[in-house]
Amino acid sequence: WTGYYPNDLGKCVEMVGSLDGPIISPANGQYASPGTPIKIQAPAMTIVDPHLLELRYTVGLDGSVPAAPGCDDSSWVLAKSTATCTRSKITGSSYSGTIQSSIYRGELTTVKAIACHKMYESTIVTVAAITGSPQMNVPLCTASGTFTTSDNTSYAELVAVTLSPQNDPEAYVMYTLSEGGVYKQYQEPIQITTPGTTIVYAKTRKTNADDSLVQQCAYTVDGAARLAVEYTWIAILGSDGSGDTFIGAYIVDQDAYMVKPEATQLHLSLTVVLADDSSSAADIDYSLQYRLKLGSSSFQAWTEVQTNGSVTFDPSSMYKTSGSTIKAQIQWRVKEDGYAYSATKGVNVLLLATKSPTPTYSAVLATESEMTDHWFQGAAREVALTQEHTVTLSPATSRLLFSFGTDLGEAKQLVTAQDSGQSFASMSSSVIWDFKFTVVSTSSFMTLEEYEESCTGLGILSQEPILCEYQKAFPARGGSIIQMIALQGGNLPSKVVDVLIPVELEPEDSEEFQATVVTTAIHSEVTALPKDMVLPSTASTIAFTAYASVTVAIVRYCILISGWTFKTVGKGKALSECTTWTQASGTISKSLSAAITAAGISDESSANFTVLTTVCKSGYLCAYPTRKSFLLIRELTPTPSAAAVTDQSGSCSSGAACLAGMVWLDWFSGYATEEVRLFFTFTADSDLSDLQDYYLVKVPSASLTLATLEDAAAGTSIVDDSVDIDVWQTTPGECIWPAFCELELDTEDGAAHEVVRPPSDPKVMCVVAWAAGRMASEPRCATLEGTGTDGELSVTIDEESSQVVTDATFGATLVVPFSSSATLRRLSSFSSSEVAYTLPFALSSTLMARFRHAVTTASVSDFSGGVASLFTSSTKFSEWAEWETTLTFSGLQTDEHILVAADFSFLAFKEKGVQTWSDVARQYFVTMVGAENEPTITFDASSRKVIFSGLSAATKILYRWVKTSGTGLSQLTVAAADAITWDTVWKLNVTTSSKTSDCSRNGDGDGEVEPDPLVFCLKGPVGTTNSSVQVYPPNTAEWILQAAAYQPGLTSSVIVEYSINSQCQVVSSSSYTALKGCTAGVYLNEGDSCTPACEEGYAPSVSSVSCDLETSQEVLYDCGEAACILPEVQNVLTNSSCALYSVSSGSVCIPDCDGSLVPSASVLSCDRGVLSPSTWECQEASSDWMVLPLWQLASIGGGGMLVLAFLATACAIRCCFRQPQAEHYPMPDALEEWWLCVQEVQDGTCVFCGKNKAAVTLTEASHGPPTTFRCCKECGEIIKPLMKKEELLNKGSSTAAAAAAAAAAVLAGAGASKSHSSGTLLDPPLIKPAHLESQQGKEDLADEESEQCLRGENELDKSHSNSRLEQATKAATRSALLSSGSATPVGSEAASAGVHHQRSTE
Repeated sequence: WTGYYPNDLGKCVEMVGSLDGPIISPANGQYASPGTPIKIQAPAMTIVDPHLLELRYTVGLDGSVPAAPGCDDSSWVLAKSTATCTRSKITGSSYSGTIQSSIYRGELTTVKAIACHKMYESTIVTVAAITGSPQMNVPLCTASGTFTTSDNTSYAELVAVTLSPQNDPEAYVMYTLSEGGVYKQYQEPIQITTPGTTIVYAKTRKTNADDSLVQQCAYTVDGAARLAVEYTWIAILGSDGSGDTFIGAYIVDQDAYMVKPEATQLHLSLTVVLADDSSSAADIDYSLQYRLKLGSSSFQAWTEVQTNGSVTFDPSSMYKTSGSTIKAQIQWRVKEDGYAYSATKGVNVLLLATKSPTPTYSAVLATESEMTDHWFQGAAREVALTQEHTVTLSPATSRLLFSFGTDLGEAKQLVTAQDSGQSFASMSSSVIWDFKFTVVSTSSFMTLEEYEESCTGLGILSQEPILCEYQKAFPARGGSIIQMIALQGGNLPSKVVDVLIPVELEPEDSEEFQATVVTTAIHSEVTALPKDMVLPSTASTIAFTAYASVTVAIVRYCILISGWTFKTVGKGKALSECTTWTQASGTISKSLSAAITAAGISDESSANFTVLTTVCKSGYLCAYPTRKSFLLIRELTPTPSAAAVTDQSGSCSSGAACLAGMVWLDWFSGYATEEVRLFFTFTADSDLSDLQDYYLVKVPSASLTLATLEDAAAGTSIVDDSVDIDVWQTTPGECIWPAFCELELDTEDGAAHEVVRPPSDPKVMCVVAWAAGRMASEPRCATLEGTGTDGELSVTIDEESSQVVTDATFGATLVVPFSSSATLRRLSSFSSSEVAYTLPFALSSTLMARFRHAVTTASVSDFSGGVASLFTSSTKFSEWAEWETTLTFSGLQTDEHILVAADFSFLAFKEKGVQTWSDVARQYFVTMVGAENEPTITFDASSRKVIFSGLSAATKILYRWVKTSGTGLSQLTVAAADAITWDTVWKLNVTTSSKTSDCSRNGDGDGEVEPDPLVFCLKGPVGTTNSSVQVYPPNTAEWILQAAAYQPGLTSSVIVEYSINSQCQVVSSSSYTALKGCTAGVYLNEGDSCTPACEEGYAPSVSSVSCDLETSQEVLYDCGEAACILPEVQNVLTNSSCALYSVSSGSVCIPDCDGSLVPSASVLSCDRGVLSPSTWECQEASSDWMVLPLWQLASIGGGGMLVLAFLATACAIRCCFRQPQAEHYPMPDALEEWWLCVQEVQDGTCVFCGKNKAAVTLTEASHGPPTTFRCCKECGEIIKPLMKKEELLNKGSSTAAAAAAAAAAVLAGAGASKSHSSGTLLDPPLIKPAHLESQQGKEDLADEESEQCLRGENELDKSHSNSRLEQATKAATRSALLSSGSATPVGSEAASAGVHHQRSTE
């Protein structure tokens, strides 16, 4: 409709009045400077919906007049057909702001404008006609610099002024800095640095235009600041008087100080000083300001500081809006009048607010428990109640700390920043924190209890919380409260998280946790057994419902079905046998017959259906079960015994003996006589098939309340109608089938029995027993015809016994408790402690019998006198009773059998019907359970001998050597099927052999099949008690010995294995090794060593032998004749042969003394370590000492000459051979060196046959006494007189000639044998110290010395030589070596023989 318009929501609203015209600037008629822009603005009025306003204009230049713009008012039309408002399009352009046109110099510009709005009905057109002035506009002044005042009137030290013309790019600016000064054209910004106020005079200039008016721009510049600001943090005093600035460590990468988290206020003190010398500026007026910047926000405005320079901050207000850590920048500056602000300085602080990520956890049960575990005492219950969890903390990127049950308070109180003065590279370092708690390290080996003890409470001294460092998952018991925090570099601690480890509590014993079991079946309640219900005999099912008193819980049930008798009542299945628990839902029904069959309950047993229920509620373990039992009585009374016996009472009509029926209860029934009722009947035969189930006794189908369980089973009408004893004793015909008569038993003689005399017909008597609480027994019938029954005893052997052997020698029945194929040894349950043993046989009788027994044990060696001898009058027998197969005894040894003596007697008639027990009969039984004892094995490593000890006289050893363990070996003995005596009950299951090859198996065991029978070697029997058997391994390699002991009458011992390691064997090629010690045949372990031993008079070739299996399994040595150790003698001549350390066997040494002293012995000889004589000494000489021994030696013939030969050899050695000392060289073959020495020079030439230069007599001692050496020429001077003397001695003496020939033969090598009966050359000493090994440099030194000697450098002292010559002559006089007159030197053959002898000996 007209007068309405559509608004933004599509509604038609009424238009308002008229709209004013726009405002045009400059206004109409004004005289404006060229370049002045023209602006159009909205009308100066309040406009509805101003966003709908549109400005339209037209412009006329050069004096033209434009057409007026319009809004097309007729366009507002209502489209009635659609009930909506529309408007037509408005033509033209809209505008708001400065238009493009501007005023030109000397020209007229006309502008027309209109405001359009769709809600206004009308509008006004505004017109402005503007003429441009001929003069230029003034230039613009723009300053650039730093203000020093808040009103922006002063600049600090410098201001740069830029001058520019207005709106005319063709114009330029002229300026001057002084009034009336010369103008110059502006080229670049003007730099004003002079303190004070400077005025810039500027005007715009353009060709063909008038200059603009002069523009004056004034600028004030302040001088360089001369003040500075210093700062300090002021401590905030606490209630206890202590103070803290709360400024922490410096963080380098943040260029900031940490603010301690506990800070409530920061106090900054700013002090103004002179910048040059930091002196006080108290006399100067200044303005001190500061400003603050938080995080990424802008700096706040500058704020004046109090006159005391104090600035206080509230940290909580500085970062409370962000809730995260921010860096606060605090800046300050100072200004005095006429001077610029000081350089802005400041300090940065970190306001800690960001918390570390909140820690999380997972707790997993370390051990899953069964639902029933906590019901039973033991380790499983402890696990179920403890409910130990494995706790894992996150995140892994944080440092995680935890405590068991300690109140940590607020997390921010647990840490503070390190004090100022310390610096750290970054916030990520955890050491920026000063912890207010004690950290305990943990390890993976800590137990739950150790964690709980270590990670809780407060420190004793610090009284700070104790926190454990989380390193890996740790244990925690269910129900534990764990407090934990996380620390991440640079952040505050996370919030403290309280964690309750999941736990299920053990329920209380209350009705809330007890289920109710309800049954609708007919049953009887038993007062004495409130939890038991007795089902009627005709029941076929049980049906029940189970529910809890609270709806939030569930009930689970389990049914245990067990057989029971009145002997075992209350001994049903254990709760632990309930393994399947089912959730109860609705009515549960079970078939009795199917359940009984599935449970394997025998027909003679009653059935117990126990329903166990438990209540399981969230947050709790399942409650201890409650039970309700359904009892089905099915147990039959044990069948009584009945037999036809001879009635000798004479009561038969003929007066002769006749038959009667004897009835008795077996003792094994276990019932007291008064508990049992007997009923009998006479029938034509023994077929009582007409008897139905529960014909005599049943549990009635009625809901009754019974006093005891025995009251549940009641007699039927047959019992009620039974004939009383008073009737049938006189008229037994009343007891003929189907009638039953009740029988009372006679118990006067200790047995429950009775004799019934039958009527004339029928001749079969059937008896039934009924014990209280049970069903009636099966009937037992006896035919009363024939001659009756005598007592007989039978022995029944159980199926696992292989045989029974009656041994006449020992008078006993031997029972072997194994099958013939058994591989088991004796019963494993036997031990030396008390044991219960079930005999593998049972006794029974045809009549009522009683038994007693005694038991003992005996070894095989005790059987010599027969079994009966082992039971004496003092043997204690059991009381008379039923036969018991379980015996209890103690002290059974491994090699003993079990002996049983059984006495028995029968109940029989005597005269006139009196019943009594027969005479006692006795039988002996031996259960063959004994086994041979294991042999004791020891090993002698030195002889590699295995010893079996502690054996009895009849023991045999079965053994073999194998390479691998023989687990799973067959039994060595088995039961003999054809045994006839006790010692053949067990036979060997091995093939015995005496071949060494059969005693060892070299296979590795892989795939190697054991032969059947096994092959073992046999040793023994040993013949005497406590004897031993010895065996040896096949060789020195590694072996495993398998062995067992055996003797007749016993099973073999268990097979024992003994490992023998590899060893080395000491081996010698000599026949002179010792019999004991480390000698040939001795064995050594790896790495062991020993000193070889030889017979007396012999010495080993090596000082020690050792075992190295990698090299060889043999270690070698030899025995040679032992050398003799020479005695130490005072005044001995140091170069004599007896001054040495030792002399070899078969050799001699020639004693010699210093000065005028003479030896007490002329020769010392060595024979296999024995020196003869063993001692000698140097003593004063008599006047004829030299002559007498020579003639005595000459008079002894060839033997004397032999000794002289030795003396001469000794002289040669003493003169020309030396032994090295200082360099410790091994001595070469002395005879060979001497011979080469004297052969290579002319006679009479001085030759030193040693290795050292010798101008004088030389003495050296490498071992033993010192030895003197001379040159060959000196030796010759000694030998020549001897040769002359020998000629005298040989004249007229064939004996002396023979001796000389013998001596020559010795020197020629004929006597080089080592035989003790012939002479030998004197060898160099055999015993040489171990350190004489090096021969380095010997040859060079020898050459040099020989050359010096040959050049005539030997200048011996004459007097010394004379003295030595006298001594040598004295010694040579005692020698008859050359008495044959031969002056021939030792030949090459003799030297060679000596060399050979020395080498072979060494």
